[in-house]
Amino acid sequence: MRARIPDRPAMNPIVNLAFDLSRRLESGSTSFDDMKDLATRLMDRACIRRAQSLRERIGYTDQTATLKDFSDYLEKCMGEAPAGDAGLKALADRFSRARTGIVLTAHPTFGLSQALSRRMVEIAASGINSIDEPLRLAHRPDEKVDIAYEHNCAQEAIINLRNAYSELLNAFYASAAQRYGDKAYALRPKLATFASWIGYDLDGRTDILWSDSFRIRLHEKRDALVDLRERFIAIKHRIGEQDGITRLSRQITGKLDLAIAAVDEQIRALQDRDPTMRGLAKAANVITRGDNYNMTSTEPLVELIDQLIAAVEQPQWKRDFPTDVPEDHGLARREFTKFLVLTSGAFVAGQCWIAAMSALREGESYPEKRIADAAAVPPGGVVEFRYPNDDEPCLLIRLTDGRLVAYNQKCTHLACAVIPQPELGQLKCPCHNGYFEISEGRPTAGPPRRPLPLVKLVVRDGGIFATGVEYRTV
Repeated sequence: MRARIPDRPAMNPIVNLAFDLSRRLESGSTSFDDMKDLATRLMDRACIRRAQSLRERIGYTDQTATLKDFSDYLEKCMGEAPAGDAGLKALADRFSRARTGIVLTAHPTFGLSQALSRRMVEIAASGINSIDEPLRLAHRPDEKVDIAYEHNCAQEAIINLRNAYSELLNAFYASAAQRYGDKAYALRPKLATFASWIGYDLDGRTDILWSDSFRIRLHEKRDALVDLRERFIAIKHRIGEQDGITRLSRQITGKLDLAIAAVDEQIRALQDRDPTMRGLAKAANVITRGDNYNMTSTEPLVELIDQLIAAVEQPQWKRDFPTDVPEDHGLARREFTKFLVLTSGAFVAGQCWIAAMSALREGESYPEKRIADAAAVPPGGVVEFRYPNDDEPCLLIRLTDGRLVAYNQKCTHLACAVIPQPELGQLKCPCHNGYFEISEGRPTAGPPRRPLPLVKLVVRDGGIFATGVEYRTV
């Protein structure tokens, strides 16, 4: 083919180069080993330039400079605030919500291996200026790229983010304590949010089954509990051995040990389940069981941690404690455990999976709850309520024909809150432009594939009551 195509100045330069290299190979003036070395050098240079570009884009110098920049920013914020308690409140308000978010996502194909990705990060962090340094790594993806591979990459990134976030929190409390003393340790700064879709978003993926997603959530719950326990064990030597402190410390580790054992039981129940529907229902009962071991609420553990921090006298430890634990959602002392279960999809895993677990749970019962007076909801009217517990936002809607419907407000794609638009006959998810028709709650456009959970209603004695929830797949 090369012989049939003449050289033309106007031809694509890449094609011209390819023909020229082909002629050199044919004539023997260039060997295949020379070509391989050239290709490797070019790919190495491209990776190094990409790493340098990353360093320039984020303005990175080194860790010390980053922490100093952050501390200087905090000093500026505190310097602009009033003195005393008013300034402390202003600082608390300033960091009451995160203004930065990081979302980890992935695709079925990856152009870089994990080893090459790590090497590029090392180059970006070290500030290597030469583009001719050999990387000595293959420029090809890893052999097996699947959901497990993607998830491991995301978990490694989350660990790095946790550690980096801890450094920022340490700088935050150090600066705030210099100005406000021990009162600074009552602050709950939210510096950033971290989230991951990997392993959870089933829409558009044929390689992720519901069982894969649920298994990932349970293992992440266990990993989060183990990580929390290890971090606590690593720092508890700083808090002394007074009777009250020792008692609280043992209670914390004991609750974590029991919670880890409960997750292990849930994982076994899912893995060893009988393939029949009864076997699945039995596994669902284990996973969604509410007891003191299955930690579906972090409040008891958080209360113990609060008591422990209050009992400790050393200011240094009070600063270290909230910064030595995972802080992925930017939450300090009271809320740090919530991140472990919300971002990683952990503690409430048994309540998150809709079709397979909640619908199959044997003996499930729902409370009856009065929502509103029937006469108070006109056609097109909407009432917000929570059911069956305070963690589940719902919408009561009276349609234009007078019928009443109610749905869980969480979009079935990624749990964003849907917005009712009765005048258009629809509910809209603003996060990814998902739409549900209002009379049945079924998806009509966008990423969602499953209907909204239907809240069962009863009207009697002039009131509207919620009596149950139906989780639907079609």
